[in-house]
Order: sequence, then C-alpha cells, then structure tokens
Amino acid sequence: ARSYETGEYLQKSLILAESYYRKSSAQKHPKAMYNLALLLRSGDANAHRSEIVSLMRESSLQGQSYAMFALGTFYIRGDIVPSD
Repeated sequence: ARSYETGEYLQKSLILAESYYRKSSAQKHPKAMYNLALLLRSGDANAHRSEIVSLMRESSLQGQSYAMFALGTFYIRGDIVPSD
C-alpha cells in the first residue's frame, strides 16, 4: 500500500493504496489503520471525518503512538473533531 501511495517501486495509485490499506485495516493492523486515516484526511476529510477518527482511535488503542499523537492533535486543533 505504501509503495502505491508514494509511487516508490510501483506506479503511484492512491486508489490501489487505499484498497490495500483497507484490507490490512480490516485485519486490525494498527499501522495500516493509521496510514489509511492519513490518506483519507489528505483528500476530502469532511466526507470521511467519522471514519478517520474511528481508525485513529482503534490504532491508538493498539499502541500506535503516531495515531495517539495525531488523535490528540485533532482534538487540540478542532480540525477533525470539536476542540476539547
């Protein structure tokens, strides 16, 4: 998924990257959930707001420290969730 997202080693395709991140996220892979949330956020974040927060929360609960930081930042800035 990462190679499709960045275009490194494979032709860049955000559609394929999202597809592979979703497959890994369905298997509860914390880094994939984090990366999928970032990918969705880079597009139309408003359309995917609840999914982004859900993915970050689940990834955080599994110990993904980057997701913990990102989720905290979402709350502080109020850009994805209401400021707390």
